[in-house]
Amino acid sequence: MSRGLRRTFLGLAATCWCFASMRPGCWQPLLDRSGELLPLECPEADLWLFNVLTVVDALDEEKSELVRFDDGDILDVERYVFRPDLTEGLAVFKVPQLLRGPLFLGDEFVRAVKAAGLRGPEFTQLWP
Repeated sequence: MSRGLRRTFLGLAATCWCFASMRPGCWQPLLDRSGELLPLECPEADLWLFNVLTVVDALDEEKSELVRFDDGDILDVERYVFRPDLTEGLAVFKVPQLLRGPLFLGDEFVRAVKAAGLRGPEFTQLWP
């Protein structure tokens, strides 16, 4: 691995992640359950792309604070509210209203990443 890569999670896009030097751990089953890991060709480092495939219609649009385009599509979310009956047990997911938007992480995934000592991610709690 390149000496310049000091983080395990490398930012790539809001809809997928790039990981350096994948090492199986307690978090690996959570990734497998939520999407697919794809190897990237890079001679300087062992890089992997995590593509989230779990899409759940869990965003409570009535209780969330949304900014909408004139056509009704969501431009921005100022406050997220999710339906707990649909998010329980999810590790990583997207919502259909924001397929090009952020990834959402369940508590189990955040705990597993921290326990594995993976470096790079900063987590912001969006809902209780």
